Amino acid sequence: MGIFSRKMETVDQAVERLFKENRVGEIENELRKYSPDKLRGKEKETWHLYWGISAFQRGDRQEAFRRFEKGHEECPDSHQIAFSLGQEYEAKADPEKMVALFKTCSFPNISAQHLLAASRYCYLWDLPDD
Repeated sequence: MGIFSRKMETVDQAVERLFKENRVGEIENELRKYSPDKLRGKEKETWHLYWGISAFQRGDRQEAFRRFEKGHEECPDSHQIAFSLGQEYEAKADPEKMVALFKTCSFPNISAQHLLAASRYCYLWDLPDD
């Protein structure tokens, strides 16, 4: 195989590889190799999700919020991005927007653990009906 015939990993493959190699801290730099405007479907969703998660993991909640907001604009049907943005609204003490986003999420599109976390957030904001 020649140097020019080597195909670039998909976003999903790159993220999975870094998780397997215990190099999660390198995801943000790896994502910089991709142009999100050229991505489509699941790959675009994965890019935006982990772009936001990487800012969150660095402790930059403002940047995580901006990234999840952009991801939600770009991938409005993504349950995982909606859940993540909902968590950021919880951190900003905006339970109305948090609940609105959580209501768009459903199992199995997000895990049972995520749904339980959403329920816990609603309980903590005294929103038991939600």
